[in-house]
This record gives sequence, C-alpha cells and structure tokens, in this order.
Amino acid sequence: GNQEQINALLAEAEPVLRMPALANNDAVLLSATRQGNAFVTQPQHRNTQNRIFGGLLMRRAYELAYATSFLFAGSRPHFVDVDRVDFLAPVDVGDLLKLDSCVLHTSPKRVAKEASRGVLIVRPPEVHVEVIASVTKPEARSSKVSNTFSFSFSLPDADHVKRVLPTSSDEAARMLARAKVEEEAARVMP
Repeated sequence: GNQEQINALLAEAEPVLRMPALANNDAVLLSATRQGNAFVTQPQHRNTQNRIFGGLLMRRAYELAYATSFLFAGSRPHFVDVDRVDFLAPVDVGDLLKLDSCVLHTSPKRVAKEASRGVLIVRPPEVHVEVIASVTKPEARSSKVSNTFSFSFSLPDADHVKRVLPTSSDEAARMLARAKVEEEAARVMP
C-alpha cells in the first residue's frame, strides 16, 4: 500500500540524489525547492485576543508560497487555491516566526475533452507549495509549529513543469498525501 508507494518514490529519487549529473533532467529533489524567511511579529497585527491576526500569517505564507512557486517554475504563477490551513498554536506579539516552504507536488499540463460539448479543456501545469510556520525562541533553543498552509498555483505561460522527488520517507508520505488530494480534485473537475 502506502509504504510501497513511499519506497517507489524514494527509489526514483535515488539517481538524482546519488548521481545528479547523470539523473533525469525532468525531476528535482524536494530539498532543492526550499525557501524561507523569518520576522518578529508586531503589536499592530494583534487581534482582539492579543494574539497575531491569522490573516497576517496567511498573507505572509502566501507571499512565500508565491515566491517559491515562481523560483521553482521560472514562470509567473497564478493563484488557484489555498487547500488547507491549520492553526495549531497561537502566535504572540514579539514572537520570532520562521516560515519554511517547499514544492510538495507538481501536476503536468492536462488536456481533456468535455463530453457534453466536445470542447477541449486545457489545464496548465500546477505547482503545489507547502508552508510551515514555526514560533522560534532562540533564547530557549525551541521551536514549535504554529501553522501549516497548502497553496496551489497554475503556470499558464508554461508547457511543462518538473517533477519533485523526496529524499526521505517523511517527504514521500507528505508528497503522496498531496498527490491524493490532487487526484480527488481532478475527478471532480474535468
């Protein structure tokens, strides 16, 4: 089942990891897609509970996801959706918030024929970016995940997008979970 799929992804990534000059040019390791930034939260962004407003966290995560997608694809991305937002822990004024992103999955260009009208529907390639926000306390040498975000972007000016391959079982499991979401969405939409 799932472990077999994880092992298959890791086996596919092996040449890219061990022999990058000889590997398939159509794929890149997830670790090579990572981007990040950090900022100290400010009082003007607090909500009525004296915590940081969730909208600020979403905006900053979106901006990093957009930049990650743009840097990865080399083509200006267009926002498709935010699939998932998890608020796991509060963020207080003065916290150091670290945002880490990566391309978790890509979808190739798809052409489908709409049965009712016989029209071809072209869906451009897509990039799916995960952003993890962590409250980081350097003085205490601690870090706690506060939020996770999942964004999708289309690449209307691109004909092709590289595949992303994992370097660990954890990455492979997260990639498979994202791919499953995309497969379910593709069944709903033509």
